[in-house]
Amino acid sequence: MRRRYRNQRLFSLGIVVTALTAAFSAYAGAAAEPTTLPTAELNELIARVAETRANLESANANAMRSIDATALRVEENQKALMEARTHGTAQEKLDASAAYNKSRMLLKKQQDAIANDPNIAAAKKSLDEAEARLKQLRDSEAQRANREKAAADAQIDAVEANARATELARIRAAVAESPPPASATAVFGAAWLDRNNGDTSLQRGLRVQVLCPVVSSAPVVATIRVAIPEWKKDAEDERKLAKRCDDEARDGDGSGAWAKMKREDLESAAKCEAKVEKFQKFIVEARGGIGLVDAHSIIAETMRDGRVHFDTTAAAGLVIEVRTDVDGKYSIAGLPHGKYYLHAKIDTPLMFVEWLAPIDAQGGSIKIDLDNKNAIVIHNFSQ
Repeated sequence: MRRRYRNQRLFSLGIVVTALTAAFSAYAGAAAEPTTLPTAELNELIARVAETRANLESANANAMRSIDATALRVEENQKALMEARTHGTAQEKLDASAAYNKSRMLLKKQQDAIANDPNIAAAKKSLDEAEARLKQLRDSEAQRANREKAAADAQIDAVEANARATELARIRAAVAESPPPASATAVFGAAWLDRNNGDTSLQRGLRVQVLCPVVSSAPVVATIRVAIPEWKKDAEDERKLAKRCDDEARDGDGSGAWAKMKREDLESAAKCEAKVEKFQKFIVEARGGIGLVDAHSIIAETMRDGRVHFDTTAAAGLVIEVRTDVDGKYSIAGLPHGKYYLHAKIDTPLMFVEWLAPIDAQGGSIKIDLDNKNAIVIHNFSQ
């Protein structure tokens, strides 16, 4: 019985005690962690927490002694009441019941008094103030650390960007040498498309580019930023269609067709929203350089009209650009040793075709034809 009343007492003060204990642990943890917070103020805050905790423990001990004594009396009175109900006279039953109820009311009064104890309230207020100040200090420290990290990241990014620019300039200069060094690599081939009717269409005047394998993430981020509002609007439109299906279903024949269309619209909306979330995460995490294939992949996911908007990113890593001749052939000489990508695209009102083929330049000649088989994107808008 006494334990039960003790639990009631602890419950009445549970929120306060739990908050105080958690706050003290947080402060103690803060003292143990390496920090650049103002040492004097931090120590003062921790001392205030320790003092507050001691005051609360003292108040709690005094309160518990009083509670325990009353709880014991309630328990004894309850036993007396049970005994009187079994063997006592009517008057003994009344007296035992009155004593039991009186002791319970006293216990309740003590619990209420403790719950509103001014000492506990004052200690809690003091602790809240200390906690708020420490949170302010730690937030300020976190902001400072974030600023320092951002500055360091920006410095690293600038160094990497300068290194990429220097390397790209070196490669471009090497490609421009005439005659090219004997160790350089030549890439050649032809570009054509096989049509459904069996005809072959030579791609004359096609721009063929050699790109570096790593480019700045900045143009990729810029392209994605443009696409995000469009995907958000698509999601909103799909949810509006789902709502319309609900309205039509209420007025319709109840065949279940509207419910199916609603599910499809909601699934489409969820896919659009998932893309937006992925794009936003990429923007937050993107920094420095990014692999060309990864850049193309994320940009291709923004595609809504069947066209991959890769030009700005490709320009950031452009080594050399040539055009195919009247026979659909191209030739590039002078590539220094290294890895590159061969990029080309056809973008007309009737079709969009794109190639991104790897080049491993180790000297000699490499033939890379551009046709249906190695195109990474083929969209025919005339069908």
